[in-house]
Amino acid sequence: MMHRHAAPPFKLAPEVSRKNKRWMNERQTAERFEVSQRARAKGPPAATPARRSENDYPTDEPATKENNFALGAIVIPHSARFAFHFSSPFASLPKSLECRPLVMGETLTLSIVTPSFNTGKYLGAAVRSVLEQDWPLVHYAVMDGGSTDNSLDVLRSFGPRVQWISEKDKGQSDAINKGFARGKGDVLSWLNSDDTYAPGAFRTAMEFLEAHPDVGMVYGDANFVDASDNLIGRCVHVEPYSRHRLFHYSDIIVQPAAFFRRSVFEAVGGVDTSLNWAMDYDLWLKIAEKSKVAYVPRVLANFRWLAGNKTATGGWGRLEEIDRVLARHGLGTPAYVKLERVNMYVQEAKQAIGRGKLGQAATLLKRATATLFSSRRALGSMFQPLTWKIIWTGQVLRARAARAETDDAMQNTKYKMQSAK
Repeated sequence: MMHRHAAPPFKLAPEVSRKNKRWMNERQTAERFEVSQRARAKGPPAATPARRSENDYPTDEPATKENNFALGAIVIPHSARFAFHFSSPFASLPKSLECRPLVMGETLTLSIVTPSFNTGKYLGAAVRSVLEQDWPLVHYAVMDGGSTDNSLDVLRSFGPRVQWISEKDKGQSDAINKGFARGKGDVLSWLNSDDTYAPGAFRTAMEFLEAHPDVGMVYGDANFVDASDNLIGRCVHVEPYSRHRLFHYSDIIVQPAAFFRRSVFEAVGGVDTSLNWAMDYDLWLKIAEKSKVAYVPRVLANFRWLAGNKTATGGWGRLEEIDRVLARHGLGTPAYVKLERVNMYVQEAKQAIGRGKLGQAATLLKRATATLFSSRRALGSMFQPLTWKIIWTGQVLRARAARAETDDAMQNTKYKMQSAK
């Protein structure tokens, strides 16, 4: 019988108390901002040290730009105004962003990276979901891999609110690592260009990490959405954290709903650039080996399921990569990955029957049976309702994505026919 470890209780300060605190902070911010403006009018301020005290705040001079990369661009929501300073040129970006809140005490800062390549259709929604968050100290960078569609036009439309760079890279993992190296946030997360954050996600994650300094990573729930942002349903494979389940059953964490401390990320060596499908799963395993992981029962992100998703099209290559990742940690194939292998064999057997190759189909079904019975955990999972719910959700996702792809193809054909007239 499986046991799940209960996640630590997730507590926030009472709503009234939190609002009062934020009101006081905003009032102090406004007063100090006015003081800084009056000081600027009298002349340039003296040089200040890298680390500032609570009474020594940076100026609000605008950032310079180079190579389409707005240095130190910071998301500044209406509810939190603060001054910021840029201390070094583009060549030394890892040290360029100095961001200090105009409030008493320390507040965690957040770095968000969006790796992007030819996803202009969805990129705008991803960026907006970051800009609309209400956490005051956010460093956001879009690392574009040299897109040839309308992605750069989308990024330019946001003006100085978003820092971005477009150049060829070594893939998604390389873009993520480079983006994190250019920021200085205490906490990190990346958002793929076709996904979005849920409202309030930053505050939920950051307040939890501030309240639990011993936790290295926190994650929450997520929703599946389609190409048109229509809700498909909850990501049913997300579970309250259990090291046993993560290591022996499945990746129970949805990537955009995970936030982790920079110190932990750097301690485990960052994202493995040699991986194409399982780099997030590998990162979770490395973090779980080094620090505590916690779960909050809040929807933090929306995962866009498309027919062309890497997860959907990974096939045997994806499953073999997962096996290699688990082998690094001295582990065997996770139970749910075993079940995916069983399903792959069954689907290939159906195709063989359709082609009239009954002998090949029989061989594939034998492999499916042998794979299932080779894992006690996989076999036991077949008797759990959650497993069948995950399988059913996967079938729904694939069917909807295929239907959407067909509809798009028909619309494109219709548009071309109308244009030809």
